[in-house]
Amino acid sequence: MDEHKMYKLIFRTDRDDTEGRNTNYLYSIHEKVKLIFPEKFEDRRETFRVDDGVVSIYGHCLPQNTVHGTLTTAKTWYPEGAELGFRMRANPLSKTPEGEKVAKDSFEASDWIHAKASKKGFEVLTMSVIMEGVIWVTKKDGKEYPNVTVSYEGRLRVTEPVLFESALLRGVGREKYLGYGMLEIYE
Repeated sequence: MDEHKMYKLIFRTDRDDTEGRNTNYLYSIHEKVKLIFPEKFEDRRETFRVDDGVVSIYGHCLPQNTVHGTLTTAKTWYPEGAELGFRMRANPLSKTPEGEKVAKDSFEASDWIHAKASKKGFEVLTMSVIMEGVIWVTKKDGKEYPNVTVSYEGRLRVTEPVLFESALLRGVGREKYLGYGMLEIYE
């Protein structure tokens, strides 16, 4: 892969997500992404986003298995001071002193992305925060955990190009499954 370039694959799923973001549907997308990038998936997860049945995936390498879709290259290098539009869906959680995961409210979710942005090479200039709801996920340990789906959309400014490129390639936040964490940008 050329330096400062990633691949963006867009394809339509069998159905749209107007029925809500349920875990079975999102896990099926997650599994499809693993099939498209099988060798690289365990080393570093490819970030993806689902909107109205359309899946967007940012990958570090060319897909190894194909689906009907559109494959393009996407720019990852932007100079300091570049202003861009962005969209991202995340699962902002915090831990109590006892280690329990707790969902954030809309004010805390706003603080969460500002804190993440400062560590990922950008600052948020304007933004809307939409609390989409909570889905409960059963993990391998058998416990159920809340996944608060929060959508962010707005404008950002690049402050540290190297860190920002990493955010584009690796996503934002710890939870990068079920379509969370992909920082999608537009000019």
